[in-house]
Amino acid sequence: MSPTGNDALSLLAYPLDDALLGEVHVYEFADHVGEAWTDLRDRYSDQTGSGANLPYAGLATALRGAGRTSANFHPTSKKAPPQRLITRHRLDPDDLYDAVTIWEQALLNVPHDDIRLSYASKLADLIAGTQPRRIRLFDEIRLRGRQPDAAGWVYEAATWQAAQYLARTPLSVDDRSIDLRADTDGNLTVWELDQLWTGHWPKKPEPVHYACLRVTLSMRTLPGVTTPVLVLEPAVSRLSRWINSCRSAWLTQLDAAAPLLKLELEGRGPATRIERTSELALTVWSRLRMEPSPLPDDRDLSGLPGRLRATIPKSTHSPIGRGVGMETIRRMSDWASQSLQTNPVRAHNVAGHQFAGRRALKDGRDAAMLDPAALPGIIEASGRHHLRIVALYQHHHTRARMRRLLAHHFSRPDLAQASIEDGVATPLAPHVELVFHEADELLRHGNSTDRQRLAGKITALKPDAETRVLALCETEYDAEQWDERRKRSRQRDSDVVDPYTIDAKPEVNRILAALGAPSQFLATVAPAEAVDVATDASDEERLTAEVRKDHPGHSAIADLLRSAGLIHHRLSTALSKGRLGTTDPITHVGLHIRQQNDTAARRGAQRLSWTLAALIPLEDGRWRTMAYQPPVDGGGGWMDYAQANAAMRARPLPAGRRYDPAFPSAIETALDQLREHIRCGAGYVLYVSGDSTRSLWPLLANRNLEQSVDAAGEFEGKIALPGNSLPSDGQPRALVRVTSGTSDLARPVSAVKTTVKKGEHTKTLIKAPTGLHQVDQAVDTWVLSNVPRQFSGGTASSRVGEHYSRWSAKKPDVKRTWYALTATEITVIRSIDDALGHAVAAARLCDHAISWDGRTRYPAPVHLAMQLDKDHPDYRRSTAEANGGDES
Repeated sequence: MSPTGNDALSLLAYPLDDALLGEVHVYEFADHVGEAWTDLRDRYSDQTGSGANLPYAGLATALRGAGRTSANFHPTSKKAPPQRLITRHRLDPDDLYDAVTIWEQALLNVPHDDIRLSYASKLADLIAGTQPRRIRLFDEIRLRGRQPDAAGWVYEAATWQAAQYLARTPLSVDDRSIDLRADTDGNLTVWELDQLWTGHWPKKPEPVHYACLRVTLSMRTLPGVTTPVLVLEPAVSRLSRWINSCRSAWLTQLDAAAPLLKLELEGRGPATRIERTSELALTVWSRLRMEPSPLPDDRDLSGLPGRLRATIPKSTHSPIGRGVGMETIRRMSDWASQSLQTNPVRAHNVAGHQFAGRRALKDGRDAAMLDPAALPGIIEASGRHHLRIVALYQHHHTRARMRRLLAHHFSRPDLAQASIEDGVATPLAPHVELVFHEADELLRHGNSTDRQRLAGKITALKPDAETRVLALCETEYDAEQWDERRKRSRQRDSDVVDPYTIDAKPEVNRILAALGAPSQFLATVAPAEAVDVATDASDEERLTAEVRKDHPGHSAIADLLRSAGLIHHRLSTALSKGRLGTTDPITHVGLHIRQQNDTAARRGAQRLSWTLAALIPLEDGRWRTMAYQPPVDGGGGWMDYAQANAAMRARPLPAGRRYDPAFPSAIETALDQLREHIRCGAGYVLYVSGDSTRSLWPLLANRNLEQSVDAAGEFEGKIALPGNSLPSDGQPRALVRVTSGTSDLARPVSAVKTTVKKGEHTKTLIKAPTGLHQVDQAVDTWVLSNVPRQFSGGTASSRVGEHYSRWSAKKPDVKRTWYALTATEITVIRSIDDALGHAVAAARLCDHAISWDGRTRYPAPVHLAMQLDKDHPDYRRSTAEANGGDES
């Protein structure tokens, strides 16, 4: 284990020991229960035409609500009957019989008033007659090496007892006591009216909006930690004032000590209704508890929140902001430790580690990257000798804005006022030129069949062997802005105009890419107002004042340069800093995978977007960026990043599925072909996104981390890890799994620094730690604690929640986002040398963002691969022409 320092980082996660897991009762079903189940399913299929399994989740929800216990059927299957029922408490056989009897009748569409307990149900007889066995849940967790592993039902049942413990003790924050109630999913919700958060739109005679604290609980495993952990994830759940288009709802029982019933909703607009499975649960529950199901009047959610509450979709605009804030997270950590009688999971800082070489901006400008002395070498390392930026515009005030932005970024204040003719190449910097071109007809939104011809007439867009072409394009229409306007206008009808049917950007993006020019769009804004500057200000000072606040413009320029594959040599400094850095000329490779629905094609069609990006060190200290494209129509392979960017945008996303057996072999081919492009002999490190890859290669899953592979590099007949089937000289020097931004990651709370002076120990609270920490007990797992970029901006509005909670918020702060720490988990899966060095490199590649001055969720190679996907015109859209779609 590597040496760790004195900073102890607490995570919002707690070891699940025998006491916290407790006992469960398992009803093992005999074969004749399965036969009765199959018989009922056949009757259900004959009546409804459904070929799916019986909706037993509704029965489980009813048993949880009526029996005030957890209840899960296992295994879950679309066809086969469940083999067991697991409950926290032993159920009364009569209640179990009644529940199945009522559920079966409701399932077969017996009218509500005709449902009788005297109904003869063979399935109810058999299930109620099953004798449960009591087991300790902890005994169901086995170790595979040092990794805990358990059946799926153990994970589902694990949180219930902890939820009861947490619900017994109020959360203390800002001298308030906040009560949380458990629901039938084993999560926690604030329900009392005087403990809800409120907000309203300013200057509008509108009712008050409400939101509550909701805490999701889950059992997870940490790489290298032998005990499973309970992870808490708090969030702001904003309550809807109408049920239309909501997806989740909760219903309170008459007894406040009973769990809230979690219900699912379906449908859109006025047709929104309780989903069939939840409807069955309500029928059973109301009969068993003798309580009324939601009435039509309960669907009116305006006014004070009542017995039925629904949460608004995440994308809907609300006067109550997101996030609970850092202070609430810290108080929750104390509350959980007290309630569960255990300490949180901790990680200690890596001793001697420090970050360096981050991209530094001044007024939005990357002066080091665009330094005239360094830029020619950076461009040459990207694969070309010259760079041409073609600015395509519709309005003259946007042309002026583009000119000011480029003049500022390339430190050419003389160009801000100069007269530049369209079509004439103007030098911006050594080896960089600018060409303006009016392109209103090409960029104009709406249907057009002439765009390809129009683009072909712009000679400046055509690259040559020496010149890389980038297109900076104006767009009058921004789909995100359109979506925001729709949310604010409260439109929820399905006949709202689809933005993609009128947006020119996807088609222009694809056409320009086919010409070899990656494009970046800049949304039209109103002409800039004059900026007051001193009369004796220099041209450079005047220009800086004009563009300083144009943050979208700065981001567009940075992303345009990123698409060209430009990498500053400060990356070497970032990686080599200090005694834990490395000067070895290692190539850093990132893998990104995403599956997307193709809703315009036949049902179930999928598109598979996968990319590899490589940062390759050159002999002179510079870096070359390359990317791999899957072969299509004879193309593909490794190429310069900008070339791959254009090639990917120019063609549709390829068809495919994540679990295609041939897919891992395609990755092996790509990695094998990388060797001919690596000039230095230090090999390569492969970084993969944990949330998108761990289910595809067996040894990326926590449960298999310590398993052995056969001579062919396979485990249970599958390629065990990316690159594992290649000859030894083609395998990665290390494989690093990086996971970020997912709800199953334990959130950092704060750190405590311990110092010793003259034998006395002093502890100092670090509220916003940003270092790399090794998880206690784990050998090869680290946590990078991240402070959101917005929070670190330093303004009072961005730092709300630092010292107080939403219950003490001032009115202007209610609508703001309350930021908290986030985590990036770094696990070195395999390494031929020191794992710590690769973890440090992964952390530094996150800290060293390529195109902005904050951290990225993933190391730079993975981030670059992800951006290739996001640049595609069909990203999160249907790939059949221009129809809408979404990511699966």
